[in-house]
Amino acid sequence: MRLPEAKSYRFDRFTLDMRAGCLRLGDTVVPLRPKSFDVLDHLVRNPGRLVTKKELTESVWPDVAVTENSLVQCIKDVREALGDDGRSMVETVAKRGYRFLPAVVEIDAARLPAGGSEPPPAAPSPTSRALAPGGSAGAGPGAASGRSRRAAYAVAAVASVFLM
Repeated sequence: MRLPEAKSYRFDRFTLDMRAGCLRLGDTVVPLRPKSFDVLDHLVRNPGRLVTKKELTESVWPDVAVTENSLVQCIKDVREALGDDGRSMVETVAKRGYRFLPAVVEIDAARLPAGGSEPPPAAPSPTSRALAPGGSAGAGPGAASGRSRRAAYAVAAVASVFLM
């Protein structure tokens, strides 16, 4: 696993708590093996972008020869932890890699209580920012705020339900 850092990530109903090195669903820690956590970490840091199998393997297992089966098992673990049976969070791009689909918001891990539960709603914080597809934080003129980005994703999710 990576060293603890000051950033954590929120997506869907989950928090990837980098300070504690765990995935949380509210106050509950969701079990995840260390390498599966590292795979999820890399995907979450690159939302909406195709992450190749080679990139994931080199990121999670640097300087170690592993088979593709190791990566496939980690993806399976991640999907199970997220309850992603329909593959609506981690999309497989055949023969190429994976794409993390939910909107991701980078947060300052210091804002998370020790138990990992969500802090009470507060005014927008300068330490919170939405990650744009491709893993970059929306910053500067013309960048959507985390709140408006979440609203756009919510509208798109509701629209997709009605179109099904």
